[in-house]
Amino acid sequence: MGSYYGYPNRPALVAELTTRWQSGEKYMETVAHTLRGNVLWAVHRWVDAEGQVISTSDDRGGHFIYAYLLQVHGGDWGYKPLEESSGPVYYTCPLKYLDMAAETHPEWREKVRNYHRAKKRTFEIGQWYEYANEGIVRL
Repeated sequence: MGSYYGYPNRPALVAELTTRWQSGEKYMETVAHTLRGNVLWAVHRWVDAEGQVISTSDDRGGHFIYAYLLQVHGGDWGYKPLEESSGPVYYTCPLKYLDMAAETHPEWREKVRNYHRAKKRTFEIGQWYEYANEGIVRL
């Protein structure tokens, strides 16, 4: 997927991405969303015209996670949408979102959990550690 531009500012872009919208006979609703830097994390679901959730074969009622990479170019704000199934290389997704949506990429979810575990670590003054792309690898 490409990037989509044409929004005057970041709040307008976030509002657009989290507002209910129609696709044919169904609607996509945002159940939860949060910003982590310029990554908008959202849990969405499909509903029909009567507001009934269109469930999939999973046990979480058709909920799914998206990461929207927000960016500005020449004064226009835009976004690049990434589904969980594509395994985004961003791991700041709130842990509670993992419980809200069907699992489509187990390896990505494990990296999200590792990211949050690493954030909870504390260090003592003078303690040495090695840091790599995946986080702290050795104490």
